[in-house]
Amino acid sequence: MPRYNVLVRRRWFGEQLEQKLGEYDHLPAAQELLALAQAHQLGGGATLYVQPPKGGGEAHAYRVRDLQANP
Repeated sequence: MPRYNVLVRRRWFGEQLEQKLGEYDHLPAAQELLALAQAHQLGGGATLYVQPPKGGGEAHAYRVRDLQANP
């Protein structure tokens, strides 16, 4: 079954790191992404990256503060 991966990217001592936060069998809605960000205690400045299954389209990026403003 196709999986959408939700990631957060961080810079740590000049190195780019990716952390997988969740996996969905559908494109996650804003409420799901906001709940995921809150569960991982991410601030409003964090950006969540949603990667589609291979060959499934383009990736999306969402700022947590924008998700909070548009529940």
